[in-house]
Amino acid sequence: MKRPSFQFYPADWRKDAALQSCSLSARGLWHEMMCLMHECEPYGHLSVNGKPMRPAQVARLVGVAEKEYLKLLAELEDAGVPSVADDGSIYSRRMVRDEHIRNVRAEAGKKGGNPNLVRSKVKQKDNQTSNQTIKQSPTPSSSSSSSIEKEKEIAAAASLAHTRACEAQATPPPLDGDKTPDEKALAVAVWLRRREKDRGKQPRGTQASDPRIAAWIEAGVTGLQISEAYSLALLDRDATGDSGPIGPGFLDIFVAKVLHPPAANSAVNGKRPAPADPLTWALTASGIEAKGAELGIVQEPGEIFPAFKARVHTAAGITDADRARLLADYQVRI
Repeated sequence: MKRPSFQFYPADWRKDAALQSCSLSARGLWHEMMCLMHECEPYGHLSVNGKPMRPAQVARLVGVAEKEYLKLLAELEDAGVPSVADDGSIYSRRMVRDEHIRNVRAEAGKKGGNPNLVRSKVKQKDNQTSNQTIKQSPTPSSSSSSSIEKEKEIAAAASLAHTRACEAQATPPPLDGDKTPDEKALAVAVWLRRREKDRGKQPRGTQASDPRIAAWIEAGVTGLQISEAYSLALLDRDATGDSGPIGPGFLDIFVAKVLHPPAANSAVNGKRPAPADPLTWALTASGIEAKGAELGIVQEPGEIFPAFKARVHTAAGITDADRARLLADYQVRI
């Protein structure tokens, strides 16, 4: 049975520095989105019929123009307020975490629960009341302290489980389907900011309106190619010892390499093209997919691309010597 309400903590809302750094309009949009997430399945996600809601759908439901919605959403994303699941759906970390904790506790209750937890919650509330009155609370007994710690562990485990589930696999940005160019640009910008935040970087300036992202979309770039270009950019950062963030400007270099792989030239005469390299398929995601199809290998549902690529490499007989030569000839690590 769907609950008619969800927990809202005004103090937490007011103390959230990231959220409060956004404009009143953006904060109002986030509140409307949370109300929609309460009605969606999975809980806390902007999804309908098992698919991420499109910007036009969300804009219509919250009562603003799609252009205004995308503008305010970009503001929220730049502040790190919403999260994006692997399927591209926007979700609230707090709502998902709270729902998981409720489910864990409900399941424990079905199995008999732990009466100590109930008593400890009452005692904890009494202690909090005492704190507000005399600014001091008595030292809890060992049994009460143990129960409180168990409850904290449940909450921590719930949060950690969801974080790992959502971020364990860095899937490519979702660019398939009937998305508009603006929707694809937004998906790329969100994906890139998320990847950089996972690295502990501040992806300032990565916006869906960036002309380079628009150029990639116009050129027909795929999600796999964006992911591959990002991997090449990471390798370059590691090789040069550069700890800077990866934005559209730097990534543009590697997107160009992925979209237009360099042709092999003769080492003796640069004007005369060398014979076609039989391993150039291994340099791009599209080439790997084509080789897999040739060998009768397809990417299984839920299989991450690196695992699929490894299977294709094995079936094609790629050796360490092949990898070394491709790295020397094309500066691409496969």
